[in-house]
Amino acid sequence: TVRHASTLGDWRYRISVGQRADRGLGSLPDDRRSEFLNLRSHYRVNTADELRVQIGHAGGIGEEGLYPDLPTKSNGPRPGLFRSNSLQLRWTRAKGADDEFWIQFHHAERQHHEVRPYKLFAVIDYPLNYSYDHRRTDIELQHTLRLNDGLRGVGGAQAREDGAHSPAYFNTNDWITSRLLRLFGNLEWRPAVGWLAHAGAMLEHNTITGGAVSPSLALVHHLTPQHTLRARLSKARRTPTLYE
Repeated sequence: TVRHASTLGDWRYRISVGQRADRGLGSLPDDRRSEFLNLRSHYRVNTADELRVQIGHAGGIGEEGLYPDLPTKSNGPRPGLFRSNSLQLRWTRAKGADDEFWIQFHHAERQHHEVRPYKLFAVIDYPLNYSYDHRRTDIELQHTLRLNDGLRGVGGAQAREDGAHSPAYFNTNDWITSRLLRLFGNLEWRPAVGWLAHAGAMLEHNTITGGAVSPSLALVHHLTPQHTLRARLSKARRTPTLYE
């Protein structure tokens, strides 16, 4: 790994480039070799505003499948080529320690190419294609604010789209997509010295399973500076993946 970091006036940046490789575990075909490049930069616009940019790239080859002594099986050893790219842009406005707002855009892609020759009925050449493409685009914002000496709040929203393409896994040459919308908020109340109460909820709607509400209640008591008791009640629903 080689890394360089520097500051140019109000602009700070860090660039990392490198390669990772390993020979896997025992006789399993799981060797890996990958190259990566990452850029992270911050630009201070003024005393309250900051812009952040992150760019990432990785690519390489990795072995897939089961044990190498099973060459006749459809899930035998095979190389898989992968490549991934990501971009994140974020604007933050911090008016103080208890008043911060940020909005963020994120996009990521991954391509995985994996084809293995296979003898169907030990006679017919039939390529097994395990390749897939995946992409995600996400916009998120959040605002943290102290309402008074004993009450703080945080709230935000998110919109996300996932897409996947794989004839092998989805039995179609079309892109399969899903969309997610999310609203969330949480309040922190200090009713007395040593006590904290939290109440929050998240409202989600996705194109796979519809809508759901995830509430949360918590009570925290600081017995001593080194000893805290916490009780929490919450309910959540996990959004299924496109393959599920």
